[in-house]
Amino acid sequence: MVLQMREIISVHVEKSLVFVAGSMACELPALVGNELATATDSCVAVGTLNGADGLTKIVLSSRPAETGMLAYSGRLSSPEGMVSVFNIRLEELLSLEVGSDEVDIAIFVNDAIEPDRVEVVVSCQGRGLLVPDRIVRRSEGGSAE
Repeated sequence: MVLQMREIISVHVEKSLVFVAGSMACELPALVGNELATATDSCVAVGTLNGADGLTKIVLSSRPAETGMLAYSGRLSSPEGMVSVFNIRLEELLSLEVGSDEVDIAIFVNDAIEPDRVEVVVSCQGRGLLVPDRIVRRSEGGSAE
């Protein structure tokens, strides 16, 4: 039996950006145009609701996502056996012990431009994640592409 973990926090996100990484010594991704999420092998940057506009609920879980549009899906290096979510000040908001040096992650959001719910689903069982093929991009109209 695999123990499923779930951590949740609601925060005012500074600069509308959080990072998901397997180590604080990660390589931060470049922010590119209208992408809601960009990544390196060791870190994913995810756009959120501006903290001045309200709280963003962030979920870090080994359980399937409850709802949302897929913003990112891929592999993440986790040399410390942890996956963490942190803010632009490099303050850890959430962390989940994964016991593996590489994990599959999928990030789901509730809005294509300024999501106020971001759910990070982690799988370290080497089977990958079952996720839809559609990736969310920020666009002027707010629709998913």
